[in-house]
Parts: sequence; C-alpha cells; structure tokens
Amino acid sequence: MPQSSEVNRLITIKKMVFLKLLNCPAAYNESCPNLAFPPEPTMTRKGTWIRAACFYTTNLASIKDIVNSFNPEDARNIKEAQQLLKKDSLVADLSYIASNLGFLVGVIMQLEEAGLPHVLQPSLTMPRKGWLICLGPRARF
Repeated sequence: MPQSSEVNRLITIKKMVFLKLLNCPAAYNESCPNLAFPPEPTMTRKGTWIRAACFYTTNLASIKDIVNSFNPEDARNIKEAQQLLKKDSLVADLSYIASNLGFLVGVIMQLEEAGLPHVLQPSLTMPRKGWLICLGPRARF
C-alpha cells in the first residue's frame, strides 16, 4: 500500500479550506451545484476515511478547479492545498486506495447496520473483482 500521507493531508485540508473560510462553501456550491460536499471522516466510523478518498478519486478534477480558483494569499491552507493537488503521487495514491480498498466501505456499512463488530467471521465473504474473498479466521478493520 502506498504512503498515504498526502491523501491524509488532502482530507484534512478540505475541512480547513472549505469550511473555515467563509467564501469557500459558496464558491464550491456555485462551481459544482450537482456535486455533494466532500465527506468528513469520523474517527468512530472506520469506512469514512476510505469513502472520502474514493470521493476525491472520482471528483479530483472538480476539486482542483475549485481550490485553484481561490487566492493562495487568503490563507496558508489554500496555498498548501493548491500545491498538494499538483502532485502526481496524490493521484496515484487515491487511485490505489479506491481500487483496492473502495469495496470495504460497503462491507463496513453492512456490518454497522447489522450491529456487528468490525470483526469478521471466516464464513463472511465479499465480492471483489469477480472473486469471493474469505476473510478469516478473524480480520479486523
């Protein structure tokens, strides 16, 4: 798995850029009226970070356009986000996470909805690119 510190930083900066600066949410909604706001990872919900990474994988071009429309002199976080979004390694890391871990979001949501802990029994199987993967004897998320 690639080092995902850039992905972590992108997800963290999103909150600082889009929520803390007053004009950013309006600009986001104006630029992408049909695009939901990026998901906010929650520490107690294991799949939310992966969901956020998948969101950025799918919508990275739109996010880049919005962030690049802001003046980097308005806030240090805007400048940092603009520099981060220029990195080719960010695209590669996001793609890796989405293609290799994206399916876990649905599995984790099913476990949470069923009230089950994030410990899978050997009999639980998941579809993965045409194959069934059996996790066991105990796999933790």
